[in-house]
Amino acid sequence: MDIIEQLRDDMRLFKEETKATIRQLGENVSELHKANKALRHDLLKVREELQHKDLHILHLREQVHSITAAEQSPHSQTTDTGSQTETNSQTEPQTSLDINEDPSPPSPPQDNTALPASQTAPANAQPVTEEQRQTRHQQPPKTAILIDSNGKFLNHRQLFPHHSVGKFWCPHTDSALQLLCHERLGDPDNIIIHTGTNDLRHKGQNVPEAVIKVAEKAQREFPRAKITISTLLPRTNFPFNMITNINREITTECTKLTNVNIAHHPTLTHEHLYDHVHLGRDSVEPSAAEPSPAEPSSAEPSSAEPSPAEPSS
Repeated sequence: MDIIEQLRDDMRLFKEETKATIRQLGENVSELHKANKALRHDLLKVREELQHKDLHILHLREQVHSITAAEQSPHSQTTDTGSQTETNSQTEPQTSLDINEDPSPPSPPQDNTALPASQTAPANAQPVTEEQRQTRHQQPPKTAILIDSNGKFLNHRQLFPHHSVGKFWCPHTDSALQLLCHERLGDPDNIIIHTGTNDLRHKGQNVPEAVIKVAEKAQREFPRAKITISTLLPRTNFPFNMITNINREITTECTKLTNVNIAHHPTLTHEHLYDHVHLGRDSVEPSAAEPSPAEPSSAEPSSAEPSPAEPSS
């Protein structure tokens, strides 16, 4: 009997010790969960701060590229100090990387002394105002190119040598939505849109939806224009499969829209990026790929209008 009682006492002590150990382990696990939660919260804050810094750096790079592109623009140089006022009148607003080209050649200077008396300009003729000069030289572009900083080296005169072209800085899809109106673009025959790459960081997998909204608004605001949507370029700081899937979704949805073409860039790889993000000068060449038409009827360009070539940047 004494042995049985001793065994019972030992069993009771063992159960109590086991329960105490389990209780202590539970408290330790709870503390570990709290510490893990706090660490996750701190890690999330660090990630948000890093993303904010990356976005800030990206915006600064975009500004630097836009300023550099503006400084390298041939329209920023003048050869005659007497024509400085007229040169300034041709400068486009800040939303554009370049100015619209005037398709008509400049008129030669007239010498009133060589004209008949009936054709001589009157002495009290009113001078041309600044507003009239801007209206005369800022012709609405026949082709509007909305492009991010990869348009720095894009030679739009080589793309459309016989048409007036407006090149507008468009770093994000939200910028494209703001630019796609008649007040900003006029009534162009061709609209080429290359944007969305800079939206990868803060929109991620929602980039296709953003680009599709841009295409839908372009079609809605400019139903008679030929619209070309460029797919995203590769980047070394984002997975290639991610960009490929995004481009596939953009192509699938945008080709359902009338008069909307897709410009692909199969020949451009990470090797063409001089800073892992932007294309080098040698990589920017016109007509690198033919856009796939949304409809066969809209794919045939007329003889009076150029087919919307692909912006390779």
